[in-house]
Amino acid sequence: MAFEPFASTRLDDIDTELIGRFATYRHAQGEKGKSVNTVNSNLRVLRCILNKAVEWHNPKKVVFLLDKTPAFDLLKGANKQDRVVTFKEEAAYLDKARINSAVLVDFTSQQFNTAMRPEEGYRLRWEAIAWDGGLYGEGVLRIRHGKTDAARREVPISPRVQEIRRARWDAAGKPQQGWVWSNTDTHSGHVEPSTFKKIHAQSCKQAKISPFVLHEACHTSLTGLGCSGCDAWTLARIAGHQKIQMSMTYVHSQYMEGAGWWGQWGEGRKSGRAAADQKGPPLVLKLDTRKIWKTGRENDAL
Repeated sequence: MAFEPFASTRLDDIDTELIGRFATYRHAQGEKGKSVNTVNSNLRVLRCILNKAVEWHNPKKVVFLLDKTPAFDLLKGANKQDRVVTFKEEAAYLDKARINSAVLVDFTSQQFNTAMRPEEGYRLRWEAIAWDGGLYGEGVLRIRHGKTDAARREVPISPRVQEIRRARWDAAGKPQQGWVWSNTDTHSGHVEPSTFKKIHAQSCKQAKISPFVLHEACHTSLTGLGCSGCDAWTLARIAGHQKIQMSMTYVHSQYMEGAGWWGQWGEGRKSGRAAADQKGPPLVLKLDTRKIWKTGRENDAL
């Protein structure tokens, strides 16, 4: 609404040209301009608004809103949140975070070990935790909110996360309901991105590592599972992916672990030795994913 051409234009008069002007306007705002990711986020909201107008358009009930959504693309050059935080970087970060905030170190440890999206972690409730509710008696987190059916799922609890949760549960008086990461300073009553923003950046700086966003902790966790031999279908269930193609990205990453072995395999081919004689990881890993997950992330690299 701050963009005057939008504020004074009817829904059915919004076209691709006007949307392009809006994107340019948002990108140029502020001293350094809005990032491409921020502008694209605004464009996604705009697309949802227009799609909702099309959904509610019903001439039979004399409701005239919008009969067709104008086509438009997001801006190019967005920063992808696909960085993998190494074990060494994670350890250095957690050491500093532990000094700065006990809540921050517990929350980020949870994210590194459950592959939950940050917003799922913020909104976690005590009644969603089943300490021994899994198929094999292991603890699970029941995520009941999400933008897709696949996002509403059960996530296994590794021993590391189990220990963190038990300690917080005991300290809180063993509540049966309520926010796990409560925060009276926010309107929602639980931690928000703004809660950790400054102290997270400070911990990264003190640990002398490149800053990362909390969504990359989720990406790191899934990459670790993929490199450990987890199949795409299991990984999709854990991550809450709607499409299996998203999970295949992480499963394929396991072969990157054997990139150094590839050269040895090539030399063996030249000398006439069989590939089976070469030292290195096999191309197909058949491991018990359930056992891998239960070991905790610190022991995932088998």
